[in-house]
Amino acid sequence: MPEGGWLPGEVLTRAEALRGFTLDGAYAAFQENELGSIEVGKYADFVVLDRDFMTVRDPAMILQTKVLATFIGGELVYSLGDAFSQGKEGDQTPPLTHDEM
Repeated sequence: MPEGGWLPGEVLTRAEALRGFTLDGAYAAFQENELGSIEVGKYADFVVLDRDFMTVRDPAMILQTKVLATFIGGELVYSLGDAFSQGKEGDQTPPLTHDEM
């Protein structure tokens, strides 16, 4: 790949790319009231990653990012290991808080 990419004038920041796949995508589909951001009353489809790809200094390291958990409609559908275990009835382990995730 050429230095600076194929079309350096068309480069997006990470924030612009993320917004394009979330808020702007929902807006383009006339679904901004149901999709596009994590808010009460909206569908909660999201992943939890092992790093904040918005702040990784070396862009090549973004490719090393691992998905720790996937939530569809607010429900856990995939978890790497038991870090996001919901617990079973009688289990004394409390659910993870936002700060622990």
